[in-house]
Amino acid sequence: MNVLLIEYPTALLSLSRRLRSQGEILVETTFSLEPALALLRRYAFDLVVLNPGELDACALVRDIRSAGLETPLLVMADDLGLQSRVAVFAAGADDVIEQETDVAELHARMRAIVRRSRGPQKALLRAGDLVLNPQAREVKVAGTDATVPLTGKELELLELLILRNGAVVGKQAMFARLYNGVNEPDPKILEVFVCKIRRKLAQAGASTTIGTVWGRGYMLREESRRAERRPAPAPAPKEQAVDLFSV
Repeated sequence: MNVLLIEYPTALLSLSRRLRSQGEILVETTFSLEPALALLRRYAFDLVVLNPGELDACALVRDIRSAGLETPLLVMADDLGLQSRVAVFAAGADDVIEQETDVAELHARMRAIVRRSRGPQKALLRAGDLVLNPQAREVKVAGTDATVPLTGKELELLELLILRNGAVVGKQAMFARLYNGVNEPDPKILEVFVCKIRRKLAQAGASTTIGTVWGRGYMLREESRRAERRPAPAPAPKEQAVDLFSV
């Protein structure tokens, strides 16, 4: 699950760690509205979690919706009376819960919101000719029945790249997705994963592959698999036979 957390400085700063406590959640954190809106316009997030702190939650939700953004939105705010909660829902929030909600319930509510928002036609993730089914945990090449035989870690890494399609994904974000900051192995393991995924995508006939952006990370790119047709070389002129006896 790809989550954008908008957390203001006066809010509960441990929320980001709580959201990341289960490896299935990838969290991008911002601390004000403008950078959050820029991210929402550029990337496909499954869910926005708004932690408004002492600011007006209703006004923030209204600002997000007035920008034309329809990403599901969960508001975490304490001490909201009934009228305030109703106003937050009316402004466009999908759910409102207290900040100290048990982490298991928090994750369950997040999954429920995303599940409702996706619907049967929105479950698939696409990038180029790659089609990822999050429920079946498999990747196929569009237009074929070919399934790319990825391991669990390889699939998680490719899913992150698909979610960030069109942008460079840094190694730190990759490690956060794969290991959640716990027991991280040698950094060179990423090169091994990327190499294996590239090979498997090529074997499955995909034109989409993983490109290296030196010094920054990796991103998906299209790569033509068709061999270029080169003009056939002109035939060498035939040598004329010489009759030595006629000389």
